Amino acid sequence: MLPEKEDIYGEKERLNNGEIEEKPLCYKNVKEPSVYTEENLSYHEIAIITGIEAQAYREEQRLLDYGIEDIKEIEYIYGIKKAKIVIGSNKDWYLIYGENDEGDIEVSDFAIVGAMNSEKSSSESQGNVKLAIAESTDILYKILIEAGENGQYVHCDATKDTSLINITRMLKKGLIKIYDDDENEIIYDKEKGLVYADDGEEIEYEDFLGEEDIEMLGVNMNPNVEPIKKEREKIQKLLDKVRAAEIYRGQKKGKGIDELKNTIRKKDNDDDAR
Repeated sequence: MLPEKEDIYGEKERLNNGEIEEKPLCYKNVKEPSVYTEENLSYHEIAIITGIEAQAYREEQRLLDYGIEDIKEIEYIYGIKKAKIVIGSNKDWYLIYGENDEGDIEVSDFAIVGAMNSEKSSSESQGNVKLAIAESTDILYKILIEAGENGQYVHCDATKDTSLINITRMLKKGLIKIYDDDENEIIYDKEKGLVYADDGEEIEYEDFLGEEDIEMLGVNMNPNVEPIKKEREKIQKLLDKVRAAEIYRGQKKGKGIDELKNTIRKKDNDDDAR
């Protein structure tokens, strides 16, 4: 993995000899995702996640609002304890998880701006979607590994046309076993898709808050730790490549800004000389 480094913003940097050198106005390094708990979550981070939710979800799916003041309110909304909120390095995705009443891990909310579940997919929001997907997948694998090592399930209410697709992929790879909320095992059938293991019948979905076009399934994931660790190694290698590309993109942008500034500065100097 790339080492965690701070972003460098600004036009100048002090050298070892004390001189000042012009630097591109861009970030040189990519930060890691940030994890927030009751101790360090502020209104600033709450504003970030409510803003992401407004861009990523259809209006009828949004549960957060701008009146939320602290993590206790977020825990109340999702019915969890010991909540943790992860925000991506570019502040274009977040994940909320904690513990449910059964003592298992509850992944309560997960949103990426510009991803397939995003309501608004502008060219600007899609600029870092590869980085967001790589980062969030790495975090999800980390959560699954820790849960598996602690003998916990990971539960989530999965939307059929978005998050359940990713869960099905993990199931097909043998990374997890999955059960519905009544503890019925669910397997993948090449012809039918997801079916109940005992009778081969297709699974039944529930409507999200009465919205018939949003089908959900409560899923309990039993992590298969060692295969997930191997998959996480692959994701981390991909993440390094995506971060390197992000750094290069930022440097190119900064170089272009520098060239524009130099052109303006030269024109101003020429005008002064006249």
